[in-house]
Amino acid sequence: MNVKKLLNQLIKLFLVLNLVLFIMNGVNLSTEYLLSQERITYIYELLSREGIEIESELERDFSPKRTADLIYKGDGLSVRNEMIKNFFEDDLVSVKRSKSNSKQHPGDEVWHYTLGGETLSFDRYELRYENSDIENSKVPLSLKEAKHLCESLMSRIGMKIDRNQYIIESQEHHTYWQLNYYYKLEGLPVLDLYMTFKVQSEGISSATMYLGEIEITSQTGQVIYPVDLVLFGIEEELLKEGHKRISKVSMAYKKLEEEDSIWGQKIVPVYKIEIDGLEEPLFVNAYTNKILD
Repeated sequence: MNVKKLLNQLIKLFLVLNLVLFIMNGVNLSTEYLLSQERITYIYELLSREGIEIESELERDFSPKRTADLIYKGDGLSVRNEMIKNFFEDDLVSVKRSKSNSKQHPGDEVWHYTLGGETLSFDRYELRYENSDIENSKVPLSLKEAKHLCESLMSRIGMKIDRNQYIIESQEHHTYWQLNYYYKLEGLPVLDLYMTFKVQSEGISSATMYLGEIEITSQTGQVIYPVDLVLFGIEEELLKEGHKRISKVSMAYKKLEEEDSIWGQKIVPVYKIEIDGLEEPLFVNAYTNKILD
């Protein structure tokens, strides 16, 4: 056998055994659910020896996370009428109403409500806003001003404004800001319940809002896998597909498409792994350490 190949296999085995020892000691002797720097270093070294690079910091906290359901709203007539009343106020008589076939939900209809350049469109639990009076402008806009415009629109629709309820992501472009407001659960963003805004100096030109709420189904947290075991578990998948660079690893909540409860759709904590060469991130269920389809 090639001596160099044998040596590499022995080194890898040594690293894996040490990783397992760290896991056993860390979980059994500590109640803080916090990965040690040694374990982080081990997983970096282990993947590096396989030619896999990790360019982001890794989440050290693996404290138990509660289970929850995502309950979508907005497709009911009463919810829709309340939002229209809040938004257009005293001009309801002047509002033009129309409908079209839904592209997102075949067989459903989209209801449109227009006054001037502003249009609200209800597509099941998805609310879209467009303002044709807003044109591209090169006038600079601060992030603080962009957030104020977003929250003013939310207020007009009748939504409660509480920044502690959201995780806000922002991206500055040449002529506008892109702001995403994710509902927050256990300090993590809920990827399937959010609002996204295109904000220009004259106002918001477009927005999409998913209407719903989170229902906690268990007050006791469920144990999740730490990030080092998650990355160790997808090593073969990465090598099989020929992808060698992990650009970002983060945590969030995401719905399980195939699992509906009597209340709504089950959401679970996931590791969101962004990989160079893949258009979509890889999502791993933090409860089971299984890749989501």
